[in-house]
Amino acid sequence: MTESDEFKIDLSNQEILSQFDRYSVEVAADEVFWMRPDSKIIYVNKSACERLGYTREELLNMYVWDWDPLFDQEKWIAFFKQFCETREVFIETYHRTKSGEVFPVEIQAHYYEHEGVPILMAFVKDITERKEKQKQLDEYQKNLELQVKERTVELQEALQKAESAAKVKNNFLSNMSHEIRTPLNGILGSLQIINEIECEKDKSELLKAAVSCSKALLSIVNDVLDVSKLEAGKISIHSKPVNLKDTLNDILNLMASQAHEKGLKLNKSFNFPKDVEYNLDSTRLRQVLTNLIHNAIKFTQNGKVVLKAELIGGKNKKLFIAVEDTGEGIRKKDLPKLFHAFSQVGNSHSNETKGTGLGLKICYEIVSLMGGEVKVESKFGKGTVFSFHIPVDLIKNKNKIKKQTEEKNEQPLKILIAEDILLNRVLLKKILKKSRHDLFFANDGVEALDLFNQKSEQIDVMIVDNRMPRMSGLELIEKIRKSTTLSQPYIIVMSADVLDEDQQHFNEAGADYFLPKPVDSKLLHKTLSRIKARS
Repeated sequence: MTESDEFKIDLSNQEILSQFDRYSVEVAADEVFWMRPDSKIIYVNKSACERLGYTREELLNMYVWDWDPLFDQEKWIAFFKQFCETREVFIETYHRTKSGEVFPVEIQAHYYEHEGVPILMAFVKDITERKEKQKQLDEYQKNLELQVKERTVELQEALQKAESAAKVKNNFLSNMSHEIRTPLNGILGSLQIINEIECEKDKSELLKAAVSCSKALLSIVNDVLDVSKLEAGKISIHSKPVNLKDTLNDILNLMASQAHEKGLKLNKSFNFPKDVEYNLDSTRLRQVLTNLIHNAIKFTQNGKVVLKAELIGGKNKKLFIAVEDTGEGIRKKDLPKLFHAFSQVGNSHSNETKGTGLGLKICYEIVSLMGGEVKVESKFGKGTVFSFHIPVDLIKNKNKIKKQTEEKNEQPLKILIAEDILLNRVLLKKILKKSRHDLFFANDGVEALDLFNQKSEQIDVMIVDNRMPRMSGLELIEKIRKSTTLSQPYIIVMSADVLDEDQQHFNEAGADYFLPKPVDSKLLHKTLSRIKARS
C-alpha cells in the first residue's frame, strides 16, 4: 500500500466537494463578491476584506456604490438588468478602500440563480500594476510618436534645405560655367587670331582684350577662393598705417575707366583729416570698395556713382564709408538675399545680373571681420546706397604723408629668380627687361641655392616660387636665412599658394614680400621700387 493509496478524497461526496469549493474561493488571490440584485453583498472572501480594509461583517452590510465610485443606485439597476440578459460581463472599474485609496480593478462577473433569485458572482483582479505599466507604455509610445513627428519634420526641413542647396549649386555651376567660359573665350580667341593680323593697332587691342579677360577670370577664381576661406575661418584682418586719402583715390582711379565707358560720373566726398595715418587693413578695404563700386557702375545706366568717406565718433573713432548710385535700385523683396552666397537679384535674363553671386557675400563677411556691418538702402528705380562703418585708429603727430618716390630710383638690382616653369621665367624676363635689372635664373630650389652660394654678395633680391622639384621655395628660404656667412637678400615669394596660413609660413621662414600668381607686373615693379628705396 502506497502513501497515495492511504490518502484519498471522495470527490463524489457533494458535501466534501462543497467544502473544497468554499475553501478555494475563500483563499483565492483575487477578490470574490456574491451580490443580490440590490447590490448588497451576501458573500465576500478574505482577499476582498484585506484589499478593501473592511471586516467581513462591514462589507456584508454595504452596497456596491459604497466601495465603487463609478456606481450609484440608478446606474446599478441599469447595469444589473443588462447583466441578467447577458448573464456574463467583463468590465474595468475602480474600488475604494476604507482609507480612501482608489485603485483600478478588472471584474469578471457570472450569473447564478438561487431559489429563483439572480446572484452576481464577481471575481475581481487588482490591475494597478498593469495600469502603471500601460501608462508607462502609453507615455513611451506618445514620446516615441512625438520624436518620430519631430524627426520627420527635421528630415523634411533637411530635405528642403538639400533640395534648395542643390538648386543653388546647380544655378551656381551654370553661372560659374558661363562666367569662366566667357573670359576664356576672349583669351583664347584673341591669342588664336593675333598672329593672323598684320595691323599692330589691332594686335594691341586684342592683347588688351586678352589681359582684360584674364583679369576677369582671376577675379572669379579669387571670389571662389575667398568664400571658401571665409567659410573655413581662414581670412584674418591685418591692420597697418595707411594713407587713407591715397588709398581711396587709388580705388577711384582704378574704377574710373569702367565708369567712363558707360558715360557715368565717378565722384567722391571725403570728410576726414588728411594729415594723419589710419591703422586698418587697406588690402581688404580695397577689395570691399572695388566690389561695391563695380556693382554700382554695373547696375547704373545714367547718372553717377559717389564714394563717400567720413570720420565719425568721439573718443572711439569710426570710418563711415558709403557707395551711392543712381541706378535701377533693388526691389524690397530682394534685399534679404543680397548677402547670401551664389544669390543674384534683378532680371535673370539680363547680362547685367550675370556674375558668380559671391561679391556681396564676401564684402559682408570681410566688413564683419573688420568690426562693422554692411547695410543697404534702395528705392527701386531711383538708386541704391551700400554703407558700413568700421573702427579705426588714428596715428597722430604725423607730417602730411608724401607719396613714395621709389619708382624714380633707376638703380638696377641684381635679382635671382627661382622658378621651375619655363613660361613663368620667360614672363618675368619680359616684365623686368625695361627696368635693366641684372637677372639670374634657377630651375628649382637646389639650383637656386647653389647659384646663391656662388653669388651671394652680388644678389640683392630673390624671387622664389614655392612648389619646385627637389627643394621647395619654403625650404630654400629657411636655408638661406639660417646661414650666418652668406649675405642676406630681400626675398619675394611669388606663388599660387595664396591662403593666409601659406603666407604666414613664408613670413615665418623669412620672406620679406609675398606676391600672388598670376603675376601683376605693376605690383612687382612697385615692390622692387620699395626694396630699392629701403636699400
